[in-house]
Amino acid sequence: MSRNSSINRRRFVATGAMGLAGASLVRAESQEEAEQQKSPAESPAERSPKVRRYNTLGRTGLEVSDVSLGGATEASVLNYALDRGINLVDTAEQYGAGEHEKAVGRAFKDRRDEVVVITKHVHGLGGPITRENVIERFDASLERLGFEYVDIAMLHHVADPGLFHNEELLGAYETLKKQGKFRHLGFSTHDAEAVIPGAIESGVMEVMLTIYNSIQYPERSELIAKARKAGIGVLAMKTMAGRAQDRVAELVNEKRTFSQAAITWALTDPSVDSVLISIRTFEHVDEYLQASGKTLTSHDREVLATYNRAVDDSFCRIGCTECEPSCPHGVAVGDIMRFGMYFENYGEQKVAMAEYAALPRERRASPCERCDGPCLKACPHHLAVPERLRLYDRMLRIV
Repeated sequence: MSRNSSINRRRFVATGAMGLAGASLVRAESQEEAEQQKSPAESPAERSPKVRRYNTLGRTGLEVSDVSLGGATEASVLNYALDRGINLVDTAEQYGAGEHEKAVGRAFKDRRDEVVVITKHVHGLGGPITRENVIERFDASLERLGFEYVDIAMLHHVADPGLFHNEELLGAYETLKKQGKFRHLGFSTHDAEAVIPGAIESGVMEVMLTIYNSIQYPERSELIAKARKAGIGVLAMKTMAGRAQDRVAELVNEKRTFSQAAITWALTDPSVDSVLISIRTFEHVDEYLQASGKTLTSHDREVLATYNRAVDDSFCRIGCTECEPSCPHGVAVGDIMRFGMYFENYGEQKVAMAEYAALPRERRASPCERCDGPCLKACPHHLAVPERLRLYDRMLRIV
């Protein structure tokens, strides 16, 4: 089923039903949903989890599954996902110090033509950008993958839109593209408001990966709509808003899980081409694919509202830096809160600890042990920021 055949019949309404400051995006009960409810019972084969919708990824022309794959390292899980129709896989140079790229390459070495591959590289944080370094690192990624090319090359964790005009960087990617080593250029960002307008203005970005969930919706919808109108393919990440559902008692034993509701919510937006989500087990594949091609229901909205109320005063809005200027020590508050989320809720302890270790020492949270916490007053969401930073400094510290 393509988006054009269904999504143009859907409309969106703003509502206060999420119990949050500001409106949240929900889909009105549609004629399509009513028709789905009246349809004959599906056979067991039809009920088995599989991709039910593919969308065209912006102006790239690539047809991608609406639920996409990140995180898995086991070849059996990766191939199971592909067998169920998930055809977009995301990796990065920094994931497991290149080990994730190797895992993806091993899993799909005989199925390369069936999968759309993204790999990502961080630029501009470790010193001046040079064409030689960019090309060398990209070639190293291809060697780890064992592929001659990737479909999408991404600038990773972009915080400075000036990267979209860096001659050394763009020159390197132009060379790589001419060599046939990638087909489309994109970026990922946790700083949507600062970065997406620059990406649109540059005219060189074809795909973007950004945070989008029912808590952070008001700060994202208009931006991604503008990006999609400009022909940029939109991939949504962090759709589960902290992934803390196991800590919400009311959501235990829910027949329709929070994760499915959260994925469906993001896919309800016509600007979103696919949700990119960490899938590490066969059970994850089956669970998340229940959201593919589905309509957001009133029960989904209730599940989201329950979750959002439960985490509203504990969820650090990734990409928000409101409190950082108040810190007298220059602590990387937003990054550390994100690493803590990976550790506590994503089961990515090694990744979180490695990310924290990579922070310059002066940006880590050690000073928080003896600070009275001006960030607490500066947080617009009243989070216990100093307490969390002290906890994460102890939790994430390797050396």
